[in-house]
Amino acid sequence: MICFAQFGPQVDVASAQCNGRGSPRRVWVAALETNSLSLRSEEEAASRQLDWLRRTVDAAAAAGASLLVFGHIAPGASHVDWDSMGASGWPGGGWTARAQEQLYVLLRREAEREAGGAPSPVVALLFGHLHTGVVRRLS
Repeated sequence: MICFAQFGPQVDVASAQCNGRGSPRRVWVAALETNSLSLRSEEEAASRQLDWLRRTVDAAAAAGASLLVFGHIAPGASHVDWDSMGASGWPGGGWTARAQEQLYVLLRREAEREAGGAPSPVVALLFGHLHTGVVRRLS
């Protein structure tokens, strides 16, 4: 069973129902609105969204579910120039430094969860935007 949640003020992951039936959740899908993660003018919205993602990860772990995270603009350097870490140049070229750090703190926390013997619910983070035939792997 797949449950889908997209970030928004009305979304309460802890009480979300799958297809309105409240069935046990196996795979959750979280969709990020990545434009706000890439623009300095949207840093507060980006921070709230990544707080939501952290809560979603925690809720998925508590439910014993796996979590797939989707978005358009990937964290890290963009397809435009490899110096865009932290959106130092073109807005939209990559996530802001603050948003990237917030995501990396969450990913490091999940690595520590697994090192402690508990599985992380995060199975994969899947993004587009690169416009090249590459796949990035964080490890």
